[in-house]
Amino acid sequence: MLVRYTLNLLRICSRQHALTPCQCRVFAQPSKGYAIYPTDMVDPQPSPEYYKENLPEEGDELSIKKIKAASSSQTYSTLYNPTIDKFTNLIVKEGKKFAAERIMQTTLAHIKLVQLKQYHAATESEKAEIEVNPTTVFCEAFNNMKPVVNVRSIRHGANVYQVPYSLEEHQRFFVAGKWLLDHIRKGKPSTKAGLRIAREILAAYNNQGEVMRKKYELHKLADANRAYAHFAWKRK
Repeated sequence: MLVRYTLNLLRICSRQHALTPCQCRVFAQPSKGYAIYPTDMVDPQPSPEYYKENLPEEGDELSIKKIKAASSSQTYSTLYNPTIDKFTNLIVKEGKKFAAERIMQTTLAHIKLVQLKQYHAATESEKAEIEVNPTTVFCEAFNNMKPVVNVRSIRHGANVYQVPYSLEEHQRFFVAGKWLLDHIRKGKPSTKAGLRIAREILAAYNNQGEVMRKKYELHKLADANRAYAHFAWKRK
């Protein structure tokens, strides 16, 4: 109803005199009075860690407040892992999310089988040190692959320097994911992508593999050019 009223008002005004872009934006601006939820409702917290750290108490403010509905992108499943979900989105090509999820299922299944085989072959004292949860193995290996710094070419005068700069968390995740996918896509087509990812993840879990080599080379390059770190504030 509000949209129809606004369109009619714009049509009437345009007949009388031309509206400027600024005036059109005034009509198009949403009003706070038409918010979906009342202001006293609180946002949902889909993270299980939040509820572990904030246990409900008697008289808790959240226990008497209404909570907004969770968006379609949020989940309360105990099987949900943000690292695996973000990496699955990196795998997606041409919108084929289901194919990416199947690849990740193959990856986690292979990691589980390898770790279980190692677990059953170990002695009783060694079994306590072997992680068999594939999600934990994947997350720890992915954290090992994340670089702390990166380098970029910056011209200063007549010279071009490789200037190191620190990476934020989302940048570290993207660089590590790109390295992993680039290495996997260069593998033999006869081997399933899920198996190639699992092998590289297991290697990175032990601080080995091609992606870990790239990380060490990048850190070595950044350390060699640390004298030019003060150029990081300059634009390219």
